[in-house]
Amino acid sequence: TELCAYHVSSIQRTNGAMVKQREEINIGILDIYGFEIFQKNGFEQFCINYVNEKLQQIFIELTLKAEQEEYIQEGIKWNSIDYFNNKIVCDLIESKSPPGIMCVLDDVCATLHAVSEGADMKLLQKLQAAVGTHQHYQGSNIGFVIHHYAGKVSYDAEGFCERNRDVLFPDLIQLMQSSENEFIASLFPEDVSSTTRGRPTTAGSKIRTQANRLVDTLMKCTPHYIRCIKPNETKRAHDWEDSSEHTHIHKDMSLETLSYTIFVVFIKLFLLEEVRERKYDGYARTIQKAFRKYNARKFYVKLREQASDLLLNKKERRQYSLNRNFVGDYIGLDDNPALRALVGKRERIEFANTVTKYDRRFKTAKRDLIVTSKGVYLVGREMVKKGPEKGQLKEVVKRPLEMEMITGVALSTMQDDFFIIHVQNDYSSLLESVFKTEFLTALSKKYKERTHKELKVEFSDTLEFPVKKEGWGGGGKRTVKFVKGNGNAALLKPSGKVLTVSIGQGLPKNS
Repeated sequence: TELCAYHVSSIQRTNGAMVKQREEINIGILDIYGFEIFQKNGFEQFCINYVNEKLQQIFIELTLKAEQEEYIQEGIKWNSIDYFNNKIVCDLIESKSPPGIMCVLDDVCATLHAVSEGADMKLLQKLQAAVGTHQHYQGSNIGFVIHHYAGKVSYDAEGFCERNRDVLFPDLIQLMQSSENEFIASLFPEDVSSTTRGRPTTAGSKIRTQANRLVDTLMKCTPHYIRCIKPNETKRAHDWEDSSEHTHIHKDMSLETLSYTIFVVFIKLFLLEEVRERKYDGYARTIQKAFRKYNARKFYVKLREQASDLLLNKKERRQYSLNRNFVGDYIGLDDNPALRALVGKRERIEFANTVTKYDRRFKTAKRDLIVTSKGVYLVGREMVKKGPEKGQLKEVVKRPLEMEMITGVALSTMQDDFFIIHVQNDYSSLLESVFKTEFLTALSKKYKERTHKELKVEFSDTLEFPVKKEGWGGGGKRTVKFVKGNGNAALLKPSGKVLTVSIGQGLPKNS
């Protein structure tokens, strides 16, 4: 709320045309969200529809009555058609005496303290007692229905009280005011001393006040509605469809003849404006997506440069790896909520890729390797043995590694894709991935941010590491030896506790 108010005041300060020293004639354009009816309607839809209900009241007051008076003055014959005066719905929502929905909501919020559990059910009970007999209100176990001018809307009461409170406690305001950042401190100019402290205003009361202030302003104005004739369906210039134009003109002529049928056109225009608003929202999202893509590309270009520094003069490179773009998420975690939930929904994913894991006998298994700001996760699949999901494969975290547990990463000097993650006081993990460079870069960056230390990276053609203990057998150590061979594909030859990896010459280490 404070940030929104800051933007408005900034625009008014910087744009001299919006700051008037005296009253004068001006033209204003009102642009808000249209009437909203979704499958699940909450507090936000309630507020939006309330404002639209108020605007409909203005339409009745200024437009319909004004046209009626104009017909009388011009001596035009017309038949009076009854229309729904929605003042009764506005009173149901905003009335103070008898209390309407907003007053009851504020009353329930005023009795809340730290615990808000059960508040929404209490709200429904109080609403039933206060407005339960109102002809435009209908209560239920989970919410209520309001008979708006545009139709019935069912509201889910869950979260109503919490969203209406919208409270920023005084101690948090004082914390913001004490910030060394002048911008943050300027967002909270209010006095929160004990002498001036009172009950904080709710979101609903703010909207009610602003809506009534808007109505007062609009009642002083003369509203105008523009009727447009749609020339075609192709959205091209100089393309006229005679049948379509004839239909539009005929309807507009009918409006003048039938007078009050203009009411129906208002609803249609309103719905079209709502569709337009949603289109604009889609355009904004497209722009956001393009900017984020551009920003992310800059980020990964920088990562690629860091990767070159990590491996420069230390390891041979594959032919197509030097100019490859870094993607980060090769699994598609955004489309896999079950896998995403294993590492925390709010955790930022720095790297995710399916890799090959080697056990103590150098047998392979597939694992999802995920790097976040907190650590590294190896995710596998297990068969569910009990319950309703019995027999199904389910993702499980096979090995979670916090950044502080990792002691280093080891690689060979050749162009192979092997790397070993060393862990403090525990066994190491031997893995293989074509995106090892990107993994190493992401891990190195997050490791430094988390531990304030540089990640230890070792390069050697003989790598020794401890393995996991299984059963009665000891864990011991295993060795991976890298030797020159032919071709770009690695040839593996396990022999006891040693794995020999043969691979051809790669690009020079200084590439």
